[in-house]
Amino acid sequence: MTSTMIYDGVRTAPILTDAAYEPNASDPFAPRSYAQVLRAVGDLRQDIAMVTGAIRYHVVRDAMVDDAVARDARLAAADGNKVPALETDPALVAGSNAIIIGSMASSALLRAIVANGGFDEARTIAGERESYAIKSIDDPLPGIGHALVVAGSDARGTIYGTYAVSERIGVSPFYWYSDVPVVVRPHIDVDFTEALVVHAPAVRFRGLFINDEDLSVTNWAARKFPVGHGTPDVNYYRHLFEMMLRLGLNTLWPAMHPVSTAFNMAEDDAGVPINAREASRYGIVIGTSHCENMLRSNPGEWEPWYRAHKSEYAMTSNGVEHADYTGAQRARFTGVSLEADRAFDFTTNRDAVIQYWRERLEANKGFESILTLGIRGIHDGGFNASGLDECYEGATVQERQVAFMTDVIRTQRALIDEVYGEGASRSVPQVLIVYKEIADVYNAGLRDVMTSEFDDVMLMWAEDNYGYLRQYPTGREAARSGGSGVYYHSSYLGSPGSWLWLNSIQPALMGEQLRHAYDTGMRAVWILNVGDVKPGDLVTEYFSRLSWDPDMWSADRIREYLVGQARRDYRLDGPDAAAVAEAVSDYHRLIGVKRAEFYTTFYHDFDLSVTDEGDEAQRMLDRARDVVERLDRVAARLDGDAADAFYEQIRYHALSMFDVLDEYVNWWKCRRAVKQGRFGSARVHERASIAAADRIRARVQDFGGCTHGKWVGYMGWQGIMCTNPIDVETWGADIIQRDQYPYLDEPGTGVGAVAEGETDVLRFSVREPRRHLFLDVFSRADGPAAWVIDAPQWVVLSSRSGVTDTERRIIVGIDWNAVAAAGAHADVVVRNAALGEDGEAGEPGDVAAVFHVEADAAWPDAAVGGHGFVEANGRVVMRAEHSSKVVVGADGSEWRYVADEGPHGGVMKAYPQTGRSAVGRGAAMLFDAYFDRAGDYRGIVKRLPTLSEGVEDDGSERSCALAVEVNGGGAQLLRGNRSWIAQKGNSFTVADMGNPWVVNMLRGVEPLEFRVRARAGWNTIVVRRVDPSIIVDGIEVETREGALGASLTGPGESPRA
Repeated sequence: MTSTMIYDGVRTAPILTDAAYEPNASDPFAPRSYAQVLRAVGDLRQDIAMVTGAIRYHVVRDAMVDDAVARDARLAAADGNKVPALETDPALVAGSNAIIIGSMASSALLRAIVANGGFDEARTIAGERESYAIKSIDDPLPGIGHALVVAGSDARGTIYGTYAVSERIGVSPFYWYSDVPVVVRPHIDVDFTEALVVHAPAVRFRGLFINDEDLSVTNWAARKFPVGHGTPDVNYYRHLFEMMLRLGLNTLWPAMHPVSTAFNMAEDDAGVPINAREASRYGIVIGTSHCENMLRSNPGEWEPWYRAHKSEYAMTSNGVEHADYTGAQRARFTGVSLEADRAFDFTTNRDAVIQYWRERLEANKGFESILTLGIRGIHDGGFNASGLDECYEGATVQERQVAFMTDVIRTQRALIDEVYGEGASRSVPQVLIVYKEIADVYNAGLRDVMTSEFDDVMLMWAEDNYGYLRQYPTGREAARSGGSGVYYHSSYLGSPGSWLWLNSIQPALMGEQLRHAYDTGMRAVWILNVGDVKPGDLVTEYFSRLSWDPDMWSADRIREYLVGQARRDYRLDGPDAAAVAEAVSDYHRLIGVKRAEFYTTFYHDFDLSVTDEGDEAQRMLDRARDVVERLDRVAARLDGDAADAFYEQIRYHALSMFDVLDEYVNWWKCRRAVKQGRFGSARVHERASIAAADRIRARVQDFGGCTHGKWVGYMGWQGIMCTNPIDVETWGADIIQRDQYPYLDEPGTGVGAVAEGETDVLRFSVREPRRHLFLDVFSRADGPAAWVIDAPQWVVLSSRSGVTDTERRIIVGIDWNAVAAAGAHADVVVRNAALGEDGEAGEPGDVAAVFHVEADAAWPDAAVGGHGFVEANGRVVMRAEHSSKVVVGADGSEWRYVADEGPHGGVMKAYPQTGRSAVGRGAAMLFDAYFDRAGDYRGIVKRLPTLSEGVEDDGSERSCALAVEVNGGGAQLLRGNRSWIAQKGNSFTVADMGNPWVVNMLRGVEPLEFRVRARAGWNTIVVRRVDPSIIVDGIEVETREGALGASLTGPGESPRA
C-alpha cells in the first residue's frame, strides 16, 4: 500500500463519486445529502486546482460574489490536466490513481469498497454522526489500481473529510476569511497509508452567532456585496458557511441586529427563503438567538408583519414604558416602533403571535433548523406580558411567569406538530436558552416543567457574557433526553463593558470553562457569539476543536494548537512557529490582566498603577511592546500574502493592545504629571498618548488595506468601552478626547522628586527578589533643570546627578555587602543644582525632596532549609501553583494546574466539576510561610470570578466557597459571589461598583479575606476545596498595613527559602 499521488506534475487524479443517492433508512434525505457532498467535492477540485496552479489563488481569494456556478466556470476554463476530473462511472477512471468520496449512509461505491475488505476502518464510523475516515487503498474497486478514499458516516461527515484533504494539501480553512495564501506545488502527494479516522464530534450542534455586526454590515458588507436582497446577503453567507464547514462547525445563528436584513426575509419567486435554502445546500443548520423564537428575527420581521395584520387580529399595544429606555431609544435599539414593540405580547395578542410563528415554520420546514422556544422581547429585552395577572394563576409574580412560559412552550410545541407533522415536537431539534430573565423564570420553577413535560428539549446555559459559566446542569437535568449546551462569548456588546473589538477572550479561560461545561453534561449544543467573525479567527478555530474533542484540545494544549496554526497558515518552520505561539500566549496573558476594550476614562477603580510595583502600568506596556517586537521579527520574514494573513489574525491584535496601553499609560502619567507639577513631562506624555490614539485609528485603515482593500470598512476600534449600549454613538467613546488631557497653566522652577508608591519611605529587604525601587526626578520648569542626590554609598543609585527638561527615573538598590547584618537606614536627599556652562549639574542648592531608606539585611536562621515562602517587606505573596504540597481530598477531589489562565498566566482549579466537598474533606493546597513575628494578620485568597447559580436537585442553593485552615486551626469558610447580578439599567454607572459581579469581572479576580493567626517562624496555610469550579490565582498575607500596595495585579511573589 502506498501514499496517493494527487498531482504528479503532469496531470491530476480524477475524483469519483456516486451518480446519486437514493432515500434509505439511514438517510431519508439522501438527495439533499448528495447535493451537499457534491458541492464540497467541487470545492476540493478547486482547492487542488489552486495548488497545481491551474487557478490563481488570488482570483478565488478576492472573489466577493461567488457561488458554485462561478467556481465550476473557473474549473472548466482552467488547464484540464491540472484540474481533477469529476466522474460518476468507475469505468471512466479505470487504471487511474483516483480519489473516491462518498457517504456510508448512501454511497454504493463506499459499500462496495468496504465489502472488498480494503477499508475496515470505515466500518467503525457507520451509523455515527458526522464522522469520517480517509485511507489510501490499493485496488479499491475493480479496474482502479489505487485511490484515496474519503468515507463519511453521513453528508456532513463526508464534507468534513473532504475538507480535511484540502487542508492536508495546503488550503487553510481561512484561505478566504483571513487571506491565508495557497502555495503552488510541483506535485501533490498525500500519505494516508495509515487511515485517519475521526469519530463523531463530542458536541452535536457546534456553531457561531454573528452578533453586534453593525460595523461590518454597514461599513463593509453593504459595499462589497449586492444589496438587492438586503445586507448581509446570500453571497456574504456563502463564504461564512464554507469557512464554518472547513472548521468542522455545523450551526449558525445569523446576524440579527436592526442594521441587518433578517436572515429569512429575502425570498425567491416561490416564497422560499434564499439564505436558508443556501444554508441547506451547504449543510448548515440554522438556529436563532435567545431573543429570536421560532426562527423569527423580530427586529427585521415583526414590524412589517404587525402593520400588515394589525387589523386582522385586532392587536393591542398595551405594554408599559420600558424602565431603562425612552421610546426613541427603545425603537432604535430594537429596530421597531414602540407601538409594535408593545404589541409583541403573547398575553394580549396570542393568536397573532402564533400565526407570526406559524408562517415562519411553514416557510422553513424543509430545512435543518433548531427552534428556539420560549419568548423574550423584540431584541434582547425582557418579554412583554401586560396581561400576565389576568391570564395566569399563581400566588406570586414568579409563579405566574412560570405558568406563562409553560403555556408559551406548550403552544409552540403544538405548532411544531401542526406544521411538521404529528409527533414532530419530539424529533425536530428545539432549545430553551436559559439567559437573562429566562434564567430567573427557569430557576423559579420552569426547570421542573422542562424536566417532566419537555424532557426532549435541549437546555442551553449562558455564561456571564465575559467568559464565566453562570450555571450548569444538575444530575437530574443532565439526565434529560434533550441534553443541554452552552452559549458562550468571544465578543459582547453591553454594560458594564463591551468588548467588540478584538475578541479578547483568553483561550485558556475558554478551554477550561467549556471543558467544565462538557464534564457537567453540556454536550448537545455549543454556540459562540463571535461578533463580526473577524478578528476572532483563531478563537473560533480553537472553539471548534474543543467542541469536537475536549480531551485532545484541553487548555494545556493551546500552544500546540498555536504552533500548528502558525505552521499551516504562515508556513513557518518549527522555531518560528514556536516563537509565534509563545508571543501569542504572552498577548493572552495581557488579556488576562485587562482586556484592551476595558481601558477607559469612565472610572479609575481598576486602572493599572503608574506608581506601585515598579510602575505596573509601564511594565505592562513594556510586555506588550516585547510581544509586538517578537511578532514583527517574524513578520519581516514573511512574503506579502502571508504577511497580510499574519497581520489579520495575530499582529493587529498585539499592535492594538500595545497602542491602547501606550495611550492609557501615558494619559495616566500625564494626569499625574499635572498633579505633581511635572511641566515638561506632562506635555511629553500627552503627545505620546495622542500619538497612540492616532495609531489606533490608522490601524483600522491598515487592516482594511490588507489584500488590496478587501477589508476596507470591516474593522473599527468602536466599542472599546461601551458604557451605554443603547446609545450607539458612544460605542467608541473611549478613545481619549483632546479635552480630557489636563494641562499646567504655568511652569514652576527647579526640580521635584517622587518615589515609587508615592511614599517617603523606601523599604528594602535582602529577602525580596525584586531588590530595586525607583524615584523620579523631574523638572518643574519649562526647560532643563539640574539636580544632585546625596546618599550613602551603600544606597546604589543609577545616577547621582543630572539635568532634565522632563523627568529622569532613578533606580534605587542596596549594596548588601556594605550593609551590616543588623540592617541600615539613611536619608536620600534630592537637591536643586546650578546648571553649569557645560550643561551638567553644578553646585547643589536647596532641598527638593527627602526620602528615607530602610534596608533589612536579616535572613532568619530558622528560615534556612525551609521549603516555603518567607515574609519580606511586610507581606507574604504566593502564587497558587507554587504550593508546598497538593493533597487529594478524602472524597477524592483534587487541585489541578491550568496553564495560561488568569492575570498571572497560571491557576489552580478544584476538581471534580460537580459536587460539594464536606468542610475539611476536600482537596488541599498547603502553603508554608515564614513570619518574623507572631500576629493576627489579614490574608487574601484571590480567585477567578467563577459563578455557580441555581440549586441542586435536593433544593440546596449552590455556592462558590472554599475553606482556609491556618496551622491546623478551624476551617474558615470563604464564600465568593455565586451569581450574575443584573444591573438596574443598561447604562453603566458608578453605582454599579456596588455590584459584586461587576466589580469582580472588571477587576479580574475576587479577593476573599481570612485571618492568619500566625506564630513566629514557619506556618502552614491550607486552602481546601468546598465547591466545584473554584479557581485560585494566589494567596497574600499583609503583616504591615499597606504593604500589599495598590497595583491591579498585586505584588510579585515573595522569596522562597
